[in-house]
Amino acid sequence: MTAILGEPKKTVENSECPAGPLTVTTWPNGFAINAAQDKFVGWSVRPDTGSAKLTTMAGVGMGSTTTELKEVYDVSISESSLGVEFNVGQLSGLLSSNEPDAVVENLWAGTNCIFR
Repeated sequence: MTAILGEPKKTVENSECPAGPLTVTTWPNGFAINAAQDKFVGWSVRPDTGSAKLTTMAGVGMGSTTTELKEVYDVSISESSLGVEFNVGQLSGLLSSNEPDAVVENLWAGTNCIFR
């Protein structure tokens, strides 16, 4: 990832994750990868400078609307303790509201440190 995104902003060890201890490496554009026992286990994208440029192969990323999300994916949307959460297979994220013009605020897949 360093060859593609440059030097990471930070790497932290988080031993308190519900899924178990994770090493999280974050880049300045909001992209993060998660490792457990030195193996890649998941990724996430959070709002940050440049994160809008990171999208799925279908073009969905930070700032995409619920309508845009539904145009390319069979999406499930529900209220959770995290807010308005969506799931598309293994891809998950948060929306700004439950309205059609709501925007994607977070994306993740695989193992992440999420407290519900």
